[in-house]
Amino acid sequence: MAFSAVITLTTAGADTGPFNLYSDIDGFVTPFETGVGKAALEAGYLSSLIPDGTSIVRVKSTSLFCTNYINLALPTTTTTTTTSTSTSTSTTTTTTTTAIPETVSIDACGSQQADPSGNIVIYVYASVPVATTLTVGVTWTSSDTSTVSGTVTILAGETCGTTTLVVDPNETGANLEITSITPGSFGGQTYFENTETLSTECDVCPIP
Repeated sequence: MAFSAVITLTTAGADTGPFNLYSDIDGFVTPFETGVGKAALEAGYLSSLIPDGTSIVRVKSTSLFCTNYINLALPTTTTTTTTSTSTSTSTTTTTTTTAIPETVSIDACGSQQADPSGNIVIYVYASVPVATTLTVGVTWTSSDTSTVSGTVTILAGETCGTTTLVVDPNETGANLEITSITPGSFGGQTYFENTETLSTECDVCPIP
């Protein structure tokens, strides 16, 4: 069985596309749609082939020049249940509404190489201002598989946080991983890990 939902890609590089779409129900192994155009996704693509039970859709570029992907959380359906009881003199109606939670993606970017003092700068970004202060665990792995871990704080109402980890001078990184997000949800928002990138030029946090 499948259901329909609109999938929208808000940012896409010049070298990306077309895209394949994957579901989290099989660990993003087999695409349920292939060859979806970038323009269609940027305009809001209505897919009617999303497998039942899917909560996150992975949109992955199949370009020879870029195979990056982004995970997009699907909103849950709003369900309203109404019950009524009647007597000869009165009627009581109770309505319960389940709100659609706001899904907030959490991305990380870290230094590709340590500076001469061994400093690695890690930035963590939220897709919208967070409703509460988040503590995000991160692990940076070097090319020789040694690791260093730390936490990044995004203050309530902000979209970015940063920290500095210390490794050997000029050490090169091989991987960056978000290991935890605390809390996982708050005030109608649900937080999920999206992308982790090593780069020589991460976007810095804006000055409050």
